[in-house]
Order: sequence, then C-alpha cells, then structure tokens
Amino acid sequence: MKTFLKKKTYKRQMFLFSLVTISIIILILGVYTGVNRSLIRQYNESYALYQYLNDFFDTQSFAHDSLKNYLYTKSEKECDNFKRAFHQAKEDIQILNDSAQKNAGIWRFTLLDNMMDSYLEQANQVILLMKIQDHKYNEGYEKLLKINETIIQSSDDYYQLVTNVVDKILEKIEVTKQETDVFSWCIVAFSVIGLSIYTIIVLRSITNPIDKLVDNLHEIRAGTFDFHKIPASSEEIQVLCFALQDLSDTISRNIEYEKEKAELKNQLLIKENENLRKDELLVSSELKILQNQINPHFFFNTVNMIYQQAILEKADITVEMIEKMTECMRYTLSQNTRISNLAMELNFMRNYLYIQNRRFEGRIEFILEEERELPNIKIPAMIIEPLVDNAIKHGFSNTESGGLVVIHVECKDDQVIIHVSDNGKGMSAVALEQLIMNQYKCASQGENLGLYNLMRRLDMYYSKAAKITVNSYEDCGFDAVITIPVMKGW
Repeated sequence: MKTFLKKKTYKRQMFLFSLVTISIIILILGVYTGVNRSLIRQYNESYALYQYLNDFFDTQSFAHDSLKNYLYTKSEKECDNFKRAFHQAKEDIQILNDSAQKNAGIWRFTLLDNMMDSYLEQANQVILLMKIQDHKYNEGYEKLLKINETIIQSSDDYYQLVTNVVDKILEKIEVTKQETDVFSWCIVAFSVIGLSIYTIIVLRSITNPIDKLVDNLHEIRAGTFDFHKIPASSEEIQVLCFALQDLSDTISRNIEYEKEKAELKNQLLIKENENLRKDELLVSSELKILQNQINPHFFFNTVNMIYQQAILEKADITVEMIEKMTECMRYTLSQNTRISNLAMELNFMRNYLYIQNRRFEGRIEFILEEERELPNIKIPAMIIEPLVDNAIKHGFSNTESGGLVVIHVECKDDQVIIHVSDNGKGMSAVALEQLIMNQYKCASQGENLGLYNLMRRLDMYYSKAAKITVNSYEDCGFDAVITIPVMKGW
C-alpha cells in the first residue's frame, strides 16, 4: 500500500495566499494614509501662518483704535476692548513664533513680540498720564503712535517672512512625498514580483498534477495502464491518486477477465457453430460498453471518495456542496431523452443555485421564488439554467458585490411563467441580437449554446405554444420570461 506525507489542502494554500495579499495591501494603504495625513497636517499648518499673521495685525489695529477711543471718551467698554484685543494679538504672535521655530527655525517673530511689549508699556504709561493729567501726556501719546506705526510698517517684512517659512515647509512636504512615492513603488514592485512567483508556484502545483491525471485517464481509455508518476502536491491530489489507482486496478482486472472470457469463447466458436461467434460479438460489445462507462463511473466514485473524506474531516459545508453537485450531475446525466418535469427542474435549480451562491458569495446572490402547488408539467430539461448562466456571464463579469439574480415561477391563467431577472450591467438591444446570432452560428456547427439553443428547444417541443422573451438594456440587467401552457398530457 502506498503512503504519502501529509500535504496542505488547496483551501489552506489559497487562504495563505489571500492573507499575504491582504497584508501587503493593508501595509501599502497604511503607509499612504499615514504619510498623507502628515502632509495634510503640515500643509494646513503652513497656510495657517498667514491667517494668524493677518489676525494679529487686524487685532492689533482694533486694539489701537479701542485705546484711542478710551483716551478720548474714557469709556470702560473701550478699555476692556483694548485689553481683550491686545491679549488676542499676543496669543497670535506667540503661535506664529512657535510654529515658525518648529518648522523653519526662525526666531524673528520675537522682535514683533518685543514691540508689542513696548507698545503695552507705553500704553499703560499714557493711560496713567491721562488720569493724572500730566503735561507729558501729549509726548507719551505721540510716542505710542510711533510704536504702533512701526508695528504696522513691519507687516510687509513679516508677510515675506511667513512666505519664506511656508516655502520651506512646502519644500519639506515635496521631499517627503517623493520619498514616500519611491518607498511605496518599491513595496508594490517587490509585492508584485513576490505574488507573481507565489502564484506561478501555486498554479503549477495545481495544474501539473491535474495534467498528469488527465494523461493517465487517456491511458485508461486507450486500454493501457502505464501511469505517469503524479506529484502529490496536496491532500486533494492524494485522494484523486488513490481513486485513480483503485479505478485502474478494477478496470484492469475486469478487462483481463473479459479478455480471458473472450479467448475462451473464441476457441469455442472455432469448434462449435455460428451462435458461438455471436456470443463473441456480444462479449466485445460488453467490453466497449464498460470502457465507455469509465468516465461517469470514475467521476461519481471519485466524488464519493472526496465526500467521505470531507465527512471524516468534518467539513460540513464541503459535504453539502458535494451532495448538491452530485445531485446536479445525476440530473444532467440521467436526462438521456432531455425530457423532465417542472418539479425535477426546480429541484435541480435549488441545488444549482446553492452551488452558485457559494461560488459567488459576497458578489452575486441567487434567489428562487416559487408558488405553492405548481402543476408538475413535462418540460425540456435544463431550460432555466442557461438563463442564469447568461446573467452571470454577460451581466456580472466585473461585479465585485451587490449582484442579484431572481428566478420567479408561478402559474397564472393556465400558464406556467418562469421569470429570470438580474441587476447586472446588461447590454444594448443591438448587442443582444448579435449575441443570439453568434450562438446561432455555433449551433449550426453542432455546438449547443445559450439563448438560441434554448429558444430552438422550446420551439421544437411545444410547436409555438410556448414563448420566451429576452430583454436587456445597458446598466439595467437582463429580463427573460418563459411562458408554458398547462395542457393535459404535458
């Protein structure tokens, strides 16, 4: 008995691949988000300097006007306005000083702060002289006006100074942005290279064993059993290898048995009569039938082994999916006459939609709505599935989420109505007509495809009694309705 080392399942390999990909994306997004926030903050701080400087000169001007009004009117309200405005101007100049030193190492705003201190000192002296009515009041007032004029005249210099500070900050921002872009592109490049290599390795680990399995199946169909060695890259491949080996051993024994039996009958044919030669032909026919049944038997035996393995691993979702898939395959393989009934067709669609909901989970949702007590009329098999497949193929090729396909079945006015609709991207009437014409060309070459094949089957079976309408508009999805009359014997 052959033994294999425990291998990782494809599900686990895909999980690790997805985890690495998501981690890289999160890293890149995190770097970009952090850097962008920092750049935006620095950008806002740089232009806030203009606002603070403008506020300072406006507030200083208001404080000076309030002081003059107070000196003329002796209004306490004007005095309070002066104190508040002067305090606000001091805060603005302090913010300017701190920001300039932090971003560009500039300390010249301290000179403006010193002028403000001189202004306050002179203002307090003028107020005192006014209160005691000293003859030096006019002299002090003139000095106060000169200090204020000096502050105002310095505005151009300080606006230029702030402009220089902003230019240095913007220069730093540009350097940081360039460094971040280089770093990000390096991460993207290494990530793409790494993921590409990993993807190639994973794909080869999947495709190479499958190619070997296909080659071995061709060997079985050819009647030889000299198998190619299959690398067991995963647990699933191990199961398939065991299944194929068991299948080949069984077929080999059966063929050897049939060959021995055929040789014996051949010898009897020579010695006996024409009836024995007919028996030989019968044996040869049985052998051909056995070989032709290899493919479905192999499929169901292999699926059954995978099903049993999934039960042992307690993979409940996998078990259920295998059950649904097996029922679907039995339905499609059992319809030799291609005639079914509505109940069997709807049961097939439940299993089919379950698999599609699992396949497109998070991207497309499939819903089957059916009335109770529908008449179980005879219908051609597989008439609903092409409509759903058409919606998936032509309506949701680029859909990442929010897709919806609804199948509604009802009986109304002695007619069974099957309505299939979706919210996909749809196509124009011209494109829909071209699609059906392309399928007509394929059908003329012996290929059974899509909407045209469905229309042809309904027409052949019901002789114009059934109708199908298919509508589609760009960005509005597909809308297909099959109307089948309920008649006795159908």
